[in-house]
Amino acid sequence: MNKMLPLAHLATTYLLWRFLTMFFPSDICSFLLALLFGVFLDGDVVFKPSEHRASPLHSIVPWMVFVPLLYWFGFKYWWTPLFSLLHLALDMVDWSVYIFYPITRRTIGLRLYEKMSSLVIGKNSLEEFLLEYVKNKYFMAAEIALGIIAIIVLVYF
Repeated sequence: MNKMLPLAHLATTYLLWRFLTMFFPSDICSFLLALLFGVFLDGDVVFKPSEHRASPLHSIVPWMVFVPLLYWFGFKYWWTPLFSLLHLALDMVDWSVYIFYPITRRTIGLRLYEKMSSLVIGKNSLEEFLLEYVKNKYFMAAEIALGIIAIIVLVYF
């Protein structure tokens, strides 16, 4: 289950995209692709509501193949799927991810929230995870702080 709310994924995706625009071709298309890979990667929750991190999208395996292929074929925005790695890094802070799924089901992550939670992936519902998550003042503060920083960068830079 993904505990990090969309605000953190959205804010960090925007901040990293803004930074990378100094080095890579950027326009609205690159931003939309960054959002696709950095935020909407969680769309797999539709298919696996309480266990969506056990999908190929939440693994580095497809991205290790996809990014070099895009580069090799000369796709202008070959670098945008790298935002999926940012997404995975965020997911690894609070819980853990099946980083090499489907090769292995071993999870990797800091598990900062998982250590405090009594919820069980695959057993508890998405709603139960979200309700417990929003009650945690530290994670909510981090979400809000990232959102504020992203807004400041958007407005002033």
